[in-house]
Amino acid sequence: MNELFELIKGLLSSNGGAFGAVALIGWFIFWAHGKVLGIIHNHGSIKDSCCKNEKDMQDIKENIVYIKGTLATIVSMVGKEALFKSQSPVSLTDSGRKAADELVAESIIARNWEAKIFPCLKKELSGKNPYDVQQYCMEKIPVSPAIFFDDGSLNDVKLYAFKSGLTLFACMQMMGVLIRDKYLSSVGVPIEAIDLHAPKK
Repeated sequence: MNELFELIKGLLSSNGGAFGAVALIGWFIFWAHGKVLGIIHNHGSIKDSCCKNEKDMQDIKENIVYIKGTLATIVSMVGKEALFKSQSPVSLTDSGRKAADELVAESIIARNWEAKIFPCLKKELSGKNPYDVQQYCMEKIPVSPAIFFDDGSLNDVKLYAFKSGLTLFACMQMMGVLIRDKYLSSVGVPIEAIDLHAPKK
């Protein structure tokens, strides 16, 4: 199952594959969402008593949220410049930098850094290589933003997304790039080191 999700994520991150795979992925999301709901309904008591099943379920739900968010972002960005360049190491485009400035993203990150963002990253990314850090920031932050931001900050990002016509998912991926940079800088790792650990094509 994880291999299938990684294949779909790869299709979505490629320039040509994303649009060609939308119909197939849309059907898959509909099917998988129904399966997840069915499993939760039919095995609720087992889920409560079995930590592994609970983690597996959470992973599936997060993958579905990621794929749905990516698809919604693709649709919303038609005719617009993307907020970031997808090739590794991921970097913000001119539009992404402009959006980050308008949102005052660096300030939002700074006020959540000590209490929420850094402790979570330190716990989850200890011993991980720079590429893993990038993937975590680009995938986990958009699907679980409440882990990383307080309610006020999250509302600020939601309001900006609404006013600018962007998806919350896209804004959080943009924030993920900035958080990746700040985290790697804080542990003394250059951004260029990401490509040393990127999977070979």
